[in-house]
Amino acid sequence: FGAHAHHFAGLAVSTELALRTPDELEAVERADRSFADLRAAQRFAVEVGDADTAFGLITSIREYAMRRLRYEVFTWADAAADALGADEHPLRPILTALRAYGAFVRGEFADSLALADAAESDARAGGSPPLGLVERVRCNSHFLTGNFDEAELASQRLLAAANESGIPSQQAHAGYQTSIGASSIGGHETARERYEAAFSAARRTGSPTDMASAWTAAGFAAADPAQALDAFATADRLARSAGNRWMSAFARTEASALLVLQGDLRRGCEGLAETVDVWYRAGEWANQWLTLSRCVIALDRAGRPVLATETLGAIERHIPLDAPPAMGAVRDIAIATRESLEDQLGAERCAELRESGSLQPVATIVSRARAALLGQTADA
Repeated sequence: FGAHAHHFAGLAVSTELALRTPDELEAVERADRSFADLRAAQRFAVEVGDADTAFGLITSIREYAMRRLRYEVFTWADAAADALGADEHPLRPILTALRAYGAFVRGEFADSLALADAAESDARAGGSPPLGLVERVRCNSHFLTGNFDEAELASQRLLAAANESGIPSQQAHAGYQTSIGASSIGGHETARERYEAAFSAARRTGSPTDMASAWTAAGFAAADPAQALDAFATADRLARSAGNRWMSAFARTEASALLVLQGDLRRGCEGLAETVDVWYRAGEWANQWLTLSRCVIALDRAGRPVLATETLGAIERHIPLDAPPAMGAVRDIAIATRESLEDQLGAERCAELRESGSLQPVATIVSRARAALLGQTADA
């Protein structure tokens, strides 16, 4: 069993490296075929107290897991940290940063920031630097909770860490993420500079995901809706070619929202129904709420004001309706839709519906929104 664990820990390392190259799809397919063995290998390593193998496998497979929405890897990280401790292990900071990212995905923003601080503290104590994961967590968590100054500071640190790493794939990701953050709060020149840097790095790696990331950032920054749609379509195509489910769903969410704004309700609603289901099934709470905010606009335009208002209440229990990342047009329309719903239904009725929505199980909100978007039900 030890040989088995060591073999698949090695496969995790080779997968991590191949994701930064034109061969990433082959690496993804190989990891897909081996996922049950990867799971068994990390469990065995934890059971026998082999922190080197357990930590190495989990931290190496993390990027593949994020792209394929195999979020059980976050539970592997939590279990390994609890079982093995290994406070002085050199990979402890990366493992802790991965746990922070898992908390962010679950919508546990305070916990994600606390774990990010712990990972940074572990690194200062002599562990391996957490490869930009801490800054990724801080960017995301601060943006979603409206702490834009802290988010921009984290963005600058993320870019610096990527440049210091000398790894073009990290530079592409940092340019993409920080560009979207800048465009979401109106920093269009900064956004352009950053996504152009992402394109430059992506051309050096040849990785379809890196290029898809740059196109996604360009879509967020585009002033012309037609250009934005083209950028998101290109990003989706490239992401699919690399087996990157996360990036594909992210690009399709924004493209679908734009289609709704342009009056193509059928395609826009179908796209949003598909992507909110992807996020819900994966347990990606942050993007689930962001996608539902686009669904509020679509539901209102499809003549479902009651359900739109209940969905609004469910969202605002967790994040602001206009939370980044969001294109400027989408953010403005989301706010206008909230005001329009109150005009249609009255302030008192809206307050009741938002309270009702905030108390409904998430599964109920997602199911009802999807059914309405697909035209399968009438509004209650």
